[in-house]
Amino acid sequence: MRLGEYFEIGKRMKQVRTNAGINQRDMSSRLSLTNSSYSNYENGYSEPPAETILKFCDTLGITLNDLLEIKITSNKTATVNTFADFSLF
Repeated sequence: MRLGEYFEIGKRMKQVRTNAGINQRDMSSRLSLTNSSYSNYENGYSEPPAETILKFCDTLGITLNDLLEIKITSNKTATVNTFADFSLF
């Protein structure tokens, strides 16, 4: 499974865009993409590059955490020795 599929990035981009009242053609223009490229991202046919995702967030004034709906907390006393330890955060 690709990371984009796991986080449902395309689906979330579409939801945020429509909630902002922006049509697909306008968003693709704001991101300097063809409409078909942007449509492929939203429909999950291709995965947007990180730069496009970050530009999308910047365009809409949201954070990547907002887009992905990630709740990040930290335990400053935790010790991380392996990736498995990191995944417990």
